[in-house]
Amino acid sequence: MRTNEAHRPSPRVPAAGVGPRKTTSHTATSRGSIQVQECLLLSGLSPADRATVVSAAHPIQFLPRQKMFRQGEPVRYVLLLLSGCVKLTQIASNGSEVILRLGGAGDAIGTLNSHLADNHRSTAEALQLSIALAWDVSVFEALTTRFPRLRCNTVNILHRRLTDMEQRFREICTEKVAPRLRKQ
Repeated sequence: MRTNEAHRPSPRVPAAGVGPRKTTSHTATSRGSIQVQECLLLSGLSPADRATVVSAAHPIQFLPRQKMFRQGEPVRYVLLLLSGCVKLTQIASNGSEVILRLGGAGDAIGTLNSHLADNHRSTAEALQLSIALAWDVSVFEALTTRFPRLRCNTVNILHRRLTDMEQRFREICTEKVAPRLRKQ
């Protein structure tokens, strides 16, 4: 088990025949993947601006069950999932785990700005072979200053997450379990 030392998500080389063979490409090509121009985080940017933003990131491959980050760890990266699936969980003080949401290709994973949280408030675990773009937080913050559309997109993503959480909270408080399960 990894200690709480400062760590950088490490690139992983997939086994032969498993997932994309390279992690040097900034676009994923496997089934269930997304091209960067389709991501909400990068929407509305010109192709040149998008290329500048993407070139500031480095691709990382996460193996199934690998933690992208853990609750309580310092926020060091902004992650954009290009392929795969991620489970975001939170541990309560009594030790129980709650699944907050599942993320897929095109989702920004975790905190989008270190000013909002110095530490992660959840744990992100890859459920399958996943590829993400990772920006150091300081680099990402500089990019949001340079490209106001990128900052606007982060606000829109956070707004959608808040709206989703409000709806889920209302459903939990006002609807019986059976109708809520049928909506899934």
